[in-house]
Amino acid sequence: MKILLITKTLSEKDGQGRYCLGLINEYSQNHNVTIISPDHNEALSNVTFINAPNLNLKKDLRSFLEFRKIVRSHAKNCDVVHFCTDLPRFLIFSTIKTKPYFLTAHGTYAVSSLDHKFYKYLVRGFYKKAKKIICVSSFTQSEILKRIKLDNTVVINNGVDFEKFNKNIKEENTSDHKKNILSVGALKNRKGFDISIKAIAKLKSKYPDLSYTIVGNQSDKNYYYHLRNIVEKSDLKDNVRFIEKVSDQELLKLYSEADIFVLTPKVIKENKFEGFGLVYLEAGACKIPIVASAAGGVIDVVKDSQNGLVVPPDDVNATADAIDEILSDKALAIKLGQNGYELAKSNDWQEVSKKYLKLYESFTD
Repeated sequence: MKILLITKTLSEKDGQGRYCLGLINEYSQNHNVTIISPDHNEALSNVTFINAPNLNLKKDLRSFLEFRKIVRSHAKNCDVVHFCTDLPRFLIFSTIKTKPYFLTAHGTYAVSSLDHKFYKYLVRGFYKKAKKIICVSSFTQSEILKRIKLDNTVVINNGVDFEKFNKNIKEENTSDHKKNILSVGALKNRKGFDISIKAIAKLKSKYPDLSYTIVGNQSDKNYYYHLRNIVEKSDLKDNVRFIEKVSDQELLKLYSEADIFVLTPKVIKENKFEGFGLVYLEAGACKIPIVASAAGGVIDVVKDSQNGLVVPPDDVNATADAIDEILSDKALAIKLGQNGYELAKSNDWQEVSKKYLKLYESFTD
């Protein structure tokens, strides 16, 4: 099968980038894969890469027209076209008329476009013409269907590079081990890092040496400085650290050292939310118990008292209590970690990609 994938990112440091790389690595073993993207990943092999301009329609109409021309040209030679990441307002879809195309709806941007006062009319048409809108969670699907009546949506949860992460399973703790909490994700308000930092502040008296590491892009400076301010006011400068632009090796080391993975997102203004949370599967592959909030697509991947403890969004006390419960109950931590490991194993990209290929095949000759 000849598959054309269109994406804005191929970066390991981006959730959607890791999603694309997971699909590409599986597809390229048995299929002819062409990638159109303004990004490039030198590690990719057995694929045809087509460089495309960054799309910023407000600033440069020519770049959009060039992108459209490139997509139209290469779509002719492929069996399937798949838009893997959020593209500006999905205007590029207007170029695909003769080939079956698929769209992955991750979360915020797949929904917010349907709320835009002008673009929503264009997006509705593009959604209706897609063979399938592949929603990464049931929450993303439900938010789309609240805004537009469709019969072409399907839910396929994200996959994880299980082999990569399960090599970094944490060794059994000793009684004097310093407790490490880890969060991974871009520093955005909807990720809820302000809640988790405040929860750490509540636990400091019981765990004076508690270490909390937050790994993620810090481009949202207002929110980043807001978090730093919370850290300073809570006297957590020796407990909380922010890290940006880590290598794969460094990230895997951080996972291997973590006792708990914490990410407590929230839904903001109905269309800003966590679509799934691939990082929860990565933590699970490392047998790390999870604390998460019942917001957005998180509920598809974190099951309360199974692979983690699920708390209400924006609840500092409940978040602190959940962290404390796992830290103080070794048997619980082991159970949650083992269940997370099994879930991640069943969601390895090798298995998840088969669902995508089966979907493609149902719409091709």
